[in-house]
Amino acid sequence: MKETKFSLQVLFFLLAISVANISCRETESNKEKENPQTKHRTSPVTKPPSGLIDTLFINRVTAVFFEPGSSQLQRIKESVKEMDFKSAEHDCFYQQRNARLLLKNNWPHIQVLNTSTVRFLCFIKKNKDRIVLDLDTKNDMCGVFFFDTLQEPVLADMTNFETEIARYYHQ
Repeated sequence: MKETKFSLQVLFFLLAISVANISCRETESNKEKENPQTKHRTSPVTKPPSGLIDTLFINRVTAVFFEPGSSQLQRIKESVKEMDFKSAEHDCFYQQRNARLLLKNNWPHIQVLNTSTVRFLCFIKKNKDRIVLDLDTKNDMCGVFFFDTLQEPVLADMTNFETEIARYYHQ
């Protein structure tokens, strides 16, 4: 009798696990059916090309701010959800404003350049080496590159700008 009771308990336990497993699978597949945009939201959106061909040459200690031109901005707006676009636009505005204020107040010797009308940045180092960056390959809507003529240019982390600038320029 004990063996039968034990077998029934084991059987019941296995049955409960099977039902729970099937239930979880159904819940996950139902969520995917309810929200078909799940894969779209998690996959990165590629910034549309600018259509520009000009190059900006930089050969001084510089912080180069970049943002899309009006036609590229319109294509970005059309390729993402409205709320995502507004959020990115808001982030760009406030992060760049903060970075410009920090540069003006704490790093006045660094030249600030702004661009929305070129596709390529050509950084010319002191030893005459050239580093050409294609802004169309940068999937950021906006940003800033640091350059000191000795090191390779670096795309700054705008959310940690104050630390990034001190680290790059060693001050």
